[in-house]
Amino acid sequence: MKTPVGLRPAAWEPRQRLIGLAVVLALVASAALWWVLGAEGRRVGSACELYEGQQEPLRGLLVQVDDAAASAADEGDTHILPYFDNADSTLNTMRRWQSTAPRVADALGEVGDAGADGVEGADGEASVTFALLTDAVAEQQRLVEADVATDAAAHTAEVSAALDDADALCG
Repeated sequence: MKTPVGLRPAAWEPRQRLIGLAVVLALVASAALWWVLGAEGRRVGSACELYEGQQEPLRGLLVQVDDAAASAADEGDTHILPYFDNADSTLNTMRRWQSTAPRVADALGEVGDAGADGVEGADGEASVTFALLTDAVAEQQRLVEADVATDAAAHTAEVSAALDDADALCG
């Protein structure tokens, strides 16, 4: 016997509501998952934007240190500061990075439980990359302020490698 047409909607109504609720829940769960999984990329992107604002001055810093050290060597001088075109500007470049570095770390946020190598995902890699850059620039600043040409010149390779790593991360 056939079910009268008028009874079908009432019989299917709870099932339709359940299906509708399941679809809505699946959409909400998908959106939440998309947001959480994309957070790492957004944090790294934000950190890279901050770095890119300092990238060119930091690269220029290496040229300035190398040029000043070469001039000091040509003159047979062990001091580097007198050979900068503008030592204050060079030191300010390094100080600017030191003041930007905490904002870069804040952009990356807390890096969760690290894996066996101490790094987890892009957040961890970015944290390590920018920490190494910050340490290298701080050491370069210390060496320039110590006014020893050979030490400052020798350290530019480490700063350059740290910049290369940051460029690769943000490239």
